[in-house]
Amino acid sequence: MVKEGSVADWELSWREAIQAAELGERQALEKLVLKLTTTSNLTRETLNDFGDRLLGLGAVDLAAKTYLKSLTLDQAQPMIWGHAGICFQHMGQFPQAIAHYQSALAFDASQWGIRVNLSGAFLGIGRGDLALSSAKSALVLFPEGANAHYNLALALEQLKQKDHAIAAYRRAVRADFTNAQAKTNLGKLLQEKGLFEDAIQLHE
Repeated sequence: MVKEGSVADWELSWREAIQAAELGERQALEKLVLKLTTTSNLTRETLNDFGDRLLGLGAVDLAAKTYLKSLTLDQAQPMIWGHAGICFQHMGQFPQAIAHYQSALAFDASQWGIRVNLSGAFLGIGRGDLALSSAKSALVLFPEGANAHYNLALALEQLKQKDHAIAAYRRAVRADFTNAQAKTNLGKLLQEKGLFEDAIQLHE
């Protein structure tokens, strides 16, 4: 017999919720998260584990609730602040995402990936200037970061600095040639400048 509140009990609840979700019954996941966030004796590790599982399923709103419960137990979790930020960003709630990314960086300023995500959230509210600053700070920590180069290019394009955006998109493509959107954006800018051969070569 499975003891209520045990690890085995939570795993059983998870499996049952997943099976129901696969049948289109999202309410089972919602009930599980309600139970997770109202149970007083859970550890942050358990909450973070379930938050990660929910995020992996794409249930970002439920993952966010689970991460936020974990943060009430221990605020000094930069990665969990970051994960919550990702959830809010996926939901299009950019101000909340920004606040959570900034909280993450307040605990650990070395998180270059969170700086990249922060730049993306700033782009979401049309603050290309702040996105530019965040992307640059990420590149200081990790110069080879393809996503940082890409967000830098997006910020420059948002700021109408097209020549600099072209250079940044080129770096993004060199860092990750599979980034189709970077190649598309770069190709459009090259065509605007009449560099049609360069644009064609991107897709060869």
